[in-house]
Amino acid sequence: MTAASLLTHSLTASADQLAKKAENSRDIRVLVKSNAMRKAFKEKIAEMTELDKQLADKLLEHKNCE
Repeated sequence: MTAASLLTHSLTASADQLAKKAENSRDIRVLVKSNAMRKAFKEKIAEMTELDKQLADKLLEHKNCE
């Protein structure tokens, strides 16, 4: 399992736990925290995807220089 998929699984599980806690306790603050976590997760995944693309481009560029 890659680091990205481990991170994805971990963050999703944490957000799911918070959502369940919010549902059970009917605490809107916990739901807001869960939603904020999901938003941050999506932003981090987009950032990681962009970094992976940049790395692949640099590796290709380096390979073509040889």
